[in-house]
Formats: sequence, C-alpha cells, structure tokens
Amino acid sequence: MKKTSVFALSLALLMVSATVVSVFAKDFNNMPEGAIRNYWTGGTGRVEVPETWPVGGRHYSLLVVYAQHVEAGTYGAGNSITIFVPYSGFVLPMACFCTNADEALFEKALRAGTPAGNLAGNTRSVLESVLKVERHGNDVTVELTIPQTILWPSPVSGNPAVSVTIPNFKIELDEVDGSVHTDTEISTPPGYKVIDDNMGFEATGAFTCSAWSYMAYPMAACKIVMHGINTNVPP
Repeated sequence: MKKTSVFALSLALLMVSATVVSVFAKDFNNMPEGAIRNYWTGGTGRVEVPETWPVGGRHYSLLVVYAQHVEAGTYGAGNSITIFVPYSGFVLPMACFCTNADEALFEKALRAGTPAGNLAGNTRSVLESVLKVERHGNDVTVELTIPQTILWPSPVSGNPAVSVTIPNFKIELDEVDGSVHTDTEISTPPGYKVIDDNMGFEATGAFTCSAWSYMAYPMAACKIVMHGINTNVPP
C-alpha cells in the first residue's frame, strides 16, 4: 500500500470511479479497535487566489478544496469541506467546516499540529443550509452559502495569526474520461493512521465567487469520488 507524508492528506486522499461497487459495502464491524470510518462521495479541485486575498493575511497562490458527503459513518451522515494551501511541497490544512458537530470535533483532533487543528475556530460545525456537497450522477456541486471568518497566518513570520474571511463560493465538478482508483495510507501529526480507498473520475471544475469576481473560473487537478471508504486508526 502506498504511503505518503502527513500533509498530503488532501491530495493523497483524492478520488475516483465506480467499477467494483461490492468493495464499498458499508461494514462497521471489521475495523481496528477505536477506528473512525466514513463512507463518502465528493470531490476536489484547486483554484488560483487573487493577489489581494486575504486582506491582512499571508497570501498563497492556490486554495485546494476537498469536499465530502458522508453517506454513513461512525458519527453519522453529513457534509464537510477542508481548505488546504500549498506549503513547502505539501498541502497544509487551514480550515474545515462540517455539518456534523461530532465529525467536526474529530477532524480538529485529526489535524492537530496544523492551522486547521490548532487555530481557534478554524475547524467547526456549520448549519446544513450553510454547506452543501451534492452528487448528481457523475457531477458534484459544492456550495458554501455564508462567508466564514477564521484565523490565518500572518504575512510576517512569527507574528500572531490574523482574522480573515473565507468568502461564500460554489464549485461545480463534471466527469471527464479517465477513471481513477486511489488506495493510500498516511500518518498525521497526532499519530492517526489514515487509510483511504476510493474510486471515481477525473473532472473539470468551475469556481464561482462574487467576492473574488470569479464567474465559473476554471479549476485544476479536479476529481470526483463516486465511492470512498476513509478509515482513521487512532495512535
């Protein structure tokens, strides 16, 4: 099984297709003791960031958005998005929003040692009306309907994090030819072993955000997950 380093969590977990559906039968019995498991669909993509964003915070050239609709899980169903930025050759989790409050608490613990885990409020629960992750056939729509204020690294190294606003946005992912099967195992800073097995498609993506004056702005490295199993084994 392929092993990758810690902050590859977004891109290493990424996507894929629906060919061996029986592999994804929902089974919560045959798991390591204390493990957290989610069965999910969703998608990912990266978008260029305007040079003026975020006001007062450190500028990163890209945002990577990783979106999940959990159909069944240890904590039940729900939607989540995690926002990453490129950092020293990896992708660093900055924030995570979940419609399932118990899942949000777990995601915060999973990402301890990163801005998403360590900065107050960067991982939190939101209302279902605020965050939508929906798959319709071979297309996925992700929508954050209300801006979210979080803490963000200062542009000056060593200075305290500053308050910035993640604007409301919409992502539309559409399947293109090329099915993908991803089977990865990584370790996180707190010592969790994260095992992700998912199948889906390469995709095209469009990012709409009025605050950035983006209207169906093209995204890169897009994938759609049709069937995914994510298992997190505690230290």
